[in-house]
Amino acid sequence: MPSTAIDSQIHGFLFSTDEMREIFSDRSWAQKWLDTEAALAAAQAELGIIPQEKADIIVKHADADLLDIPSIGEFYKSSITIVPLLKAFKAVLPDNAGEFVHWGATSQDIVDTGLVLLQRDAYKVILRDMELCREYCLDLAEKYRNTVMAGRTHVVHAIPITFGYKAAVWADELGRPAGDVCIRFSMIRTGSADGAPPIAWTTEYVRRDWIELIRAAKDFPHLLMIELIERLFRKHCTEVRQVIEARALPEEGARHLNAATGSPALRIVRNYVDESGEILLSTVSYHPGDRYAFNLNARIPEHKRNERLDETLFDRLRNGS
Repeated sequence: MPSTAIDSQIHGFLFSTDEMREIFSDRSWAQKWLDTEAALAAAQAELGIIPQEKADIIVKHADADLLDIPSIGEFYKSSITIVPLLKAFKAVLPDNAGEFVHWGATSQDIVDTGLVLLQRDAYKVILRDMELCREYCLDLAEKYRNTVMAGRTHVVHAIPITFGYKAAVWADELGRPAGDVCIRFSMIRTGSADGAPPIAWTTEYVRRDWIELIRAAKDFPHLLMIELIERLFRKHCTEVRQVIEARALPEEGARHLNAATGSPALRIVRNYVDESGEILLSTVSYHPGDRYAFNLNARIPEHKRNERLDETLFDRLRNGS
């Protein structure tokens, strides 16, 4: 009987797929642990730590279909970590090969390595589906490029946009290179008054080969990151792409901002781009909903004021007043 929303026959499709459930199934967990134990035995035999013939038996029998999976659950009632799996595995190994399984290993390393192998399989599925979603978003962007809708900013209507534009933003986010490793900076912006709570939490991402920025950011805290990039690497920002959305405050941000997880917040994502289209810097800022204010002063040029005056006079003349 299902005990979680992921396994539920009623709600499960909202949270997972059959393919992903199979990846994280009990059999898959056991298989990845066996794969790890088999790789360990093979490496140890190559180094002469355990007999080669015993390692060959371990590798040959490292198949989850040979195990009594329910017995592993029973063993967990009185044991921990990887020990229940080892009991079930040794039960199917002939010629005392079980004596050389898990030789000198740390149980948590086997558990964690198996988990990472599961995540690797899941990651491939996620990347494939992300690309498929991107293609659908591009189709929507083209189909609805002229369909007008209300823009949104901080849970109120903003200037009109098109639904095609909104879908194009989704496609842009989904199209960012997967697996890129970046240097991540995290900072808190404080208020001007003494004792005031922090007003924003910002994370900034730059290329991993720009390690000079780590020292520069400490030595020149008064300079913006994009200024440091321009000075150190002669890269010049020609465009800033910004997306502002109303979001719930994530756990990490709530911890830094002394606010409640899930409370209303404003998220501002900015990509600083050079003339070739390369993203030099990406920043993500969270502002608690009760600590953000936006002020805008707009001046009307003199010629525009004169145009408005002329229109008013023209209307009066037309109406005979």
